[in-house]
Amino acid sequence: MKRAGYYLINNLLFLFIIVIIAMIVPMPSFSRTQKDNQAKCLINPKFDYGNTYAGNAGCLLKADNKLLIIRDKKTGKLSPPGGKPEKTESAQCTAFYETLEETGLKLTVGKLLNSFKGKFYLFQCSLNGFELTGYRGEKKINLPVPKTVEDGVSEVFLIDPKELKANEWRFPSQFKIIQGLFLSL
Repeated sequence: MKRAGYYLINNLLFLFIIVIIAMIVPMPSFSRTQKDNQAKCLINPKFDYGNTYAGNAGCLLKADNKLLIIRDKKTGKLSPPGGKPEKTESAQCTAFYETLEETGLKLTVGKLLNSFKGKFYLFQCSLNGFELTGYRGEKKINLPVPKTVEDGVSEVFLIDPKELKANEWRFPSQFKIIQGLFLSL
């Protein structure tokens, strides 16, 4: 019983921290071309590809053996956070900004994991020292949906990818590839 109370307190503390982070992290409702208000694109210098890659991009985040996922409000389908670039933005910065906009998390973008037919670049991303605690054994961790994307994103969460099925995925053919990439990290 004492242990259950400990986990409950840890879970509540983690949820409180996530809510505080979501309130602190700037949620841009402006174009990323407005440089003076823009959050700086965080790229691991070890994997800075410059403008080698440009196009649609997203982040694959593995945290506490869980995958960061968003659910599209219109289709109900799942995908890693990501989207389209603005102007001459690098794929790594696209992954950073789209993940920030869709999840509220300011991740560091790392190495390129996969290019899906040169149309979508998936990068390994990290939490910048922030760790999940108190969620061991939980299959799904719900995170707050940023207000700026409530019309397009219905859910943001971390989940063990073994709990997902290909038919839930926005692009079912990518599901096994992403699952394999996740397991390789």
